[in-house]
Amino acid sequence: MGERGGTTFRRTAPAPDHRPCAAAAARIVLFDEATSAVDRLSENQINRAVEELGEGTTVIVVSHKPSAVLRAEKTYILCEGRVEDSGRHEELLKRNDFYRALAAEA
Repeated sequence: MGERGGTTFRRTAPAPDHRPCAAAAARIVLFDEATSAVDRLSENQINRAVEELGEGTTVIVVSHKPSAVLRAEKTYILCEGRVEDSGRHEELLKRNDFYRALAAEA
């Protein structure tokens, strides 16, 4: 019994990690700033893994790095909770000053 009446549980052996299996079977996968605090090599590996999720999976990537969405079907630019613009990387570079400035910083 724990301090406040709840039961306590102590694991005696490490549990298997089922996250990779869950991601492979998911129809919608959300990556929220998945590459924000990693080096360039790790970022490339994460971006490749996202691409390999394959057909039939909707992948939503939240990022401040244009490199994380280079090959996305559609990228949405949000400003104060509203969609300001959307399109592919090349289209946004041509017409959206904010996206162009963000890409220049990368």
